[in-house]
This record gives sequence, structure tokens and C-alpha cells, in this order.
Amino acid sequence: MAPQIRMSSRTLDRVRTRSELAQGTLDLVLDIAQPPEAEIQSELLIAASWCVLAAKTRRKIDFAAYLAARHAAVLPHIVPRSIEDLSLVEQGYHRQVDLYCQRFETAARIVASSDLLLTLPRPYAELLATTIPVRIVDLALPIPSTAAHMYWHKRRDADPVLSWLREQVRNIFVEARSTTPL
Repeated sequence: MAPQIRMSSRTLDRVRTRSELAQGTLDLVLDIAQPPEAEIQSELLIAASWCVLAAKTRRKIDFAAYLAARHAAVLPHIVPRSIEDLSLVEQGYHRQVDLYCQRFETAARIVASSDLLLTLPRPYAELLATTIPVRIVDLALPIPSTAAHMYWHKRRDADPVLSWLREQVRNIFVEARSTTPL
């Protein structure tokens, strides 16, 4: 559709994201919800509840068993705790994380052959469960839904190329929502 377009997927330096969008070194950013900023436009792409992946052989899991279990967690950025751990700690809960990975797929493959649990947004779980032998466990986790947004500088709001790109990204998420239950 656009043979001259160049895309890059990389770890964000959130401290520099606003300035990189303002300078034009970044055109569009896809990330979890960030605090609003006057010069940055955003659009919600998807909101998802959390669920748990476990090995297919794992017995029934309730919330007490969840807290007592060993866990894998995904930390794509250099931060001390995952989103789900921050939320659990705020509510007075603690879980034992024995494995940290940068990608959900890596963590899910390890979970499939271990006693670890992996907490992740449901769309990722649904996708991973199609190719990795894991079981999706629905628990009433006290973790707020997570949301993915796209961000761009407001000065580029009417840019026809960036408008086209935003529409393409939006369509990908609309299609994903229609084929993957949340």
C-alpha cells in the first residue's frame, strides 16, 4: 500500500517521546495509556481485561492459589515492577515473580511447560493460546483494564500522510477486535 514507508518497532524512552513527536523524529507512537499532554493528540485503540495463562495440566486456580503461585511477568521497559504488580501492591496483595521476560510470547512458552502463571491482557492470551499449549484462566483480578493508544503531535493532526497512517492503524485494531474476543 505504501512502499516508501519505513516503520520501526522499538522500546520507547517515554521521557523523550513528546520531544521526538514534536521534532518529527517520531510520527506515531503506540503505547499504553499515558497522562494527557496539551500538545499530544491520542486515540484509544483497544481496552482489555486481564486474564491468566497456565500450563494445560495446571489444576483449577482461584485468587488465593493465584497469589500463592510462582509467576512470570513481562517487563518490556526497564521498570522495577509490572503494571499488574503495581496494581496488586496498591491493593495490599503480593505475588512471587520468578521470571521476567521482555515479550509475552517468550513468557507463554515457558509457562506452557512449567508451574508458572502469566498475567496478561486477554487479546494477547487469546492470540498466544492459538499456537502455544496453554490454558486461559479467567479470574476476578483486582487489576484495572489496560488500554493501548496511538499518539501524535497536534501540529501534525491534519497531515494527510499521518492521517492515512492513523487510519491504517485504526483499521488493524478494528479488525482485531472483530476477530478476537476481549
